[in-house]
Amino acid sequence: MKYQVKDYYVKEIADYYGISAQTVRLYDKKGLLPSDKNELNGYRIYTREDIVTMDYICRLKKMHFSLEDIRKIMNEEPLEEAERMFVKQEAKLAAEVEELQRLIGNMRDYRAKLDRVIAHEKHRARGESAKHRKPENGRLQAFPHRREKSQKLPGL
Repeated sequence: MKYQVKDYYVKEIADYYGISAQTVRLYDKKGLLPSDKNELNGYRIYTREDIVTMDYICRLKKMHFSLEDIRKIMNEEPLEEAERMFVKQEAKLAAEVEELQRLIGNMRDYRAKLDRVIAHEKHRARGESAKHRKPENGRLQAFPHRREKSQKLPGL
């Protein structure tokens, strides 16, 4: 049994790949995914081969290649140049990973500092509430967090 070749429309491709129809049209405009036009209604139509091409475009986009680089890889550059582009992109992504790891380390350091400040504030709040229960002079202080003018902050 021979399979019937089916034409695909922009919306079908967009839905399948989880992208917008506008993106599919952009790929057509940029020459990445050229289409034929249905003579009856003027709609863009794509073949099974175009689906394979679209899959390749999506994979390259996931590797953070620009549309211009994708066009070069697919249409213009010799294979050796395409390989150099892949090596360059891999190095770029590795540098981005290092930067993200550095930022994650900074985030963890900052969170650790925040945890220490929060723990200190909780401890301090428990200590101040104890002062309210047992005031030194027998009277409750109206503003226990205020310091006497002569009293300095620790470490200053």
